[in-house]
Amino acid sequence: SITFETIALEVGTPYGEEGVVVWLNPNNPGHGYIMRNADEGQFKYGGYQYDNDPVRAIYLGAKGTGKENSEKIRNSYDHGNRSDELGALLNRSVNAGWWVPSRSEWDDILSEKEAINQAAPEGFQVLSGVYWTSSEVSDNSVYINYAKVTRSGASDEPKNSMYNVRLVKEF
Repeated sequence: SITFETIALEVGTPYGEEGVVVWLNPNNPGHGYIMRNADEGQFKYGGYQYDNDPVRAIYLGAKGTGKENSEKIRNSYDHGNRSDELGALLNRSVNAGWWVPSRSEWDDILSEKEAINQAAPEGFQVLSGVYWTSSEVSDNSVYINYAKVTRSGASDEPKNSMYNVRLVKEF
């Protein structure tokens, strides 16, 4: 006889060694997002055409889900020596199922920010600061979300700005 332990998933619950549950899908119980335990660092969004003089930003069409957008960002990355661009990070992480949340996915996550930060286990870096979303506004700008102690929100910023990145994955 095999016995299985049932674990109730809640926001802030550790999910293996990979991260913490940050959002539960109300329409599909037992599914949602986990978030890595710490920021990946600061990156530029990228999405530039380097063979032009001057270098110019290009519109990637990143207006879908975080997973779709992250794939577009990764595919636009020219694999040069631009390790400070989001494409370099995504080149290593998309195949493992990790992506940069879209603006609406960040909104879902940040609606749970207090619960995440209070319930998260030791070793989880609380959500605090300014984070890239994967959602483009135009060829030159992208939405950011800020997870400040007193409030959360969003605005758009130039693609060459440096902001934090936190990756998520579906379960």
